[in-house]
Amino acid sequence: MTSRLERDLLTGGSKEVATALSTAEVQAKQAEFEQKRKFVQSLKELKATGRMTIRADLMQLQGSEYDIELEDGDSLFIPEVNKVVTVVGSVMTNGSFVYESRNGYEDYIAMTGGYSQYADKKNVYVLKVDGSARKVDSGFLYWNDMKSRWQHGNVGGIEPGDQIVVPEQTERIAWLREFRDITAILMQLAVTAGVVVKVF
Repeated sequence: MTSRLERDLLTGGSKEVATALSTAEVQAKQAEFEQKRKFVQSLKELKATGRMTIRADLMQLQGSEYDIELEDGDSLFIPEVNKVVTVVGSVMTNGSFVYESRNGYEDYIAMTGGYSQYADKKNVYVLKVDGSARKVDSGFLYWNDMKSRWQHGNVGGIEPGDQIVVPEQTERIAWLREFRDITAILMQLAVTAGVVVKVF
């Protein structure tokens, strides 16, 4: 998978550098290209933790599909009940708040002061207490993988101990550069129009 990602990122980066219009843009694209290359290299060196998440009632564990035999070196971690919901990422202020069952993810984000300017509102996700991650879906219905059924609301509701993550947009429009380019084009059009008027 990393080889495909590396190929895609490096090919895309090469094209971006080749189509850059100015020296400053070429330098910026080259720096971005180098960051992507380093990112792919760090992914190659990453080792899986081997963590397995199980959501089961311990009293009914024996004989269930989660009745897994532990091996040497395995450890079993049972988290304590946590009455806090944490919001991190591209919000005005990261914070932890006392869990209230009536609050949804948007309520907790509002408690932080709301989304920051570059928040990626479409890709908000929740890190559940059990270690799984789920993208929030503010639609009317969503598919709950854990319960294998359709449910009403978002992400199955926020639970105590959940962490709401608001990612930052990775692609931003360079407004200053775009404005400079448009201004240059308009100036050239004006000069051309002036020459045409002068000639005729």
